[in-house]
Amino acid sequence: MTSTCISSKIEETDHSKVLHKIITSTLIALTESSLEMADIYVKHACRSVITEIDITLAIRFQSKHFIDSEDFEDKIKSFMEDSDEDSDEDSEEDSDEDSSEDTKDIDESNKIFTKSKCTCKICEDMNNVNNWWSTWQPIDPLKLSLKKAINNAVCDNMIDI
Repeated sequence: MTSTCISSKIEETDHSKVLHKIITSTLIALTESSLEMADIYVKHACRSVITEIDITLAIRFQSKHFIDSEDFEDKIKSFMEDSDEDSDEDSEEDSDEDSSEDTKDIDESNKIFTKSKCTCKICEDMNNVNNWWSTWQPIDPLKLSLKKAINNAVCDNMIDI
């Protein structure tokens, strides 16, 4: 194997690692911001438990609003830097035991999704995000991949809202 061929393989591997880091950081940033948005929406709906539907609406909402914001790029860079620091450290991860007692304490009536009746911009946008989502045709490869992934992840769990 020639040195050019080896260099090419190394560059390909490095490029693949960077791309993996970008994708992972993007998903972490989107997930974090979506959970924050779902929490706001649930509070405005006067509920105490975030449902699958809340998360789906929030991910779609953030795909529309957060991805194009300056904060999004900053968060991705931050997560990428954090992952660099994490990979430099040799740390053992503790496995947490699944706590079924926490789940038992949640009142079943709180698990039911209800739309927020709040008239703030966030709640109105969240309530209408499915209309936008069904007509959204992303051109950007990241957004296109994101839409496909979200559709695949929720197709079995999503009900008409």
